[in-house]
Amino acid sequence: MSTVLEVNNLRLKYPGSSDFAVNNLSFKLERGEIYGLLGPNGAGKTSAINIMTGLLKSNDGTLYIGGNKVDCNFDSFKSKIGVVPQDIALFSNLTVKDNLLIIGYLYGLKRSLLYDRIHKLLNDYGLSGKAKDKVKNLSGYYMIGSINF
Repeated sequence: MSTVLEVNNLRLKYPGSSDFAVNNLSFKLERGEIYGLLGPNGAGKTSAINIMTGLLKSNDGTLYIGGNKVDCNFDSFKSKIGVVPQDIALFSNLTVKDNLLIIGYLYGLKRSLLYDRIHKLLNDYGLSGKAKDKVKNLSGYYMIGSINF
């Protein structure tokens, strides 16, 4: 197996705090494995995920994605990362297609590729007939699944 994510001694202390939000977190995630961060509120789970996805910079420690050390330029790694939040983060007053457009633009997809991918995803998940429906009008069944741009 190959290591897809390696976290070594990550530490994060927010300015003005005397305690570490993340204190010496280390683990390896091999291809095909599933890893869960469990703990009570305030344990540092969200802070750790924010570091691993480039939203926060740690005070100390190293992070490797696909064997490559992540430095201050996180942009080259963003296309290799997927996050499934606890709650689905969609804009309920927008259409299914508009939500996919926003996500695609955030990932930097060019217009022609983006429209091709949206069309494929809607077909693959049986949602072509729902593209113009507002998300708030869909059942939870339609909103479950993975979107892999």
